[in-house]
Amino acid sequence: MKIILYEKKRNEPDSMFQPATNERLAWLIYFISQIEIDKGTAKIRLDALLCGKQINTDLSSFLLKIVD
Repeated sequence: MKIILYEKKRNEPDSMFQPATNERLAWLIYFISQIEIDKGTAKIRLDALLCGKQINTDLSSFLLKIVD
């Protein structure tokens, strides 16, 4: 099993999602933990990411997918 983070610019169509690096995943987790003042909200965003839902920052959109 392999987990892949996909990223695209927020204003691009969903067909533009491309695999992101492990460094980008680490950045995203750090970003969520720092930007969300309410840690409950940070947990909700991380849970959404882990459940395969798209999450957004101001500039980018992200999806996490499990590939067998």
